[in-house]
Amino acid sequence: MTQLLVLFAALLAATPAPDPLRAPSGTTLSQRANADALGILDAAVAAYGGPAGLEAARRFRIVQTGLRYQLFQNEDPELAWDGWELLRTAAVDLDAGRLYGEYRVKKPASDYVWWTREFVDGGKGWELILTKKWAVPTMKRSMVNE
Repeated sequence: MTQLLVLFAALLAATPAPDPLRAPSGTTLSQRANADALGILDAAVAAYGGPAGLEAARRFRIVQTGLRYQLFQNEDPELAWDGWELLRTAAVDLDAGRLYGEYRVKKPASDYVWWTREFVDGGKGWELILTKKWAVPTMKRSMVNE
């Protein structure tokens, strides 16, 4: 898994950022960002042997970090660029039919954190909302091909 993260970081660092002032005719910033993201994902898939190489992976972990924009999610107004710190992980074991995930977002300029854990075992899943001390069964979450 460490190799996957190092590879992804290397691909991200090696990918030149587009110059927003030189947009191809007829494309928006959103379209260019989408094309760049797809290019990074395509390069990562190719580095692992293409789709067949990824399909052969039976146990893996995914880590997502960055900012998440929680517009209109709070009782107090936020500026559009106030991104919440994001850390999300998921450990997947396809042979055992299990997934474990953890999700945290931290509000800017605050100690508030939204923190959840997700468990999927075969055809059943639960989300634990640790911030609120709730446990909720997840609907239609499954590690079983249906």
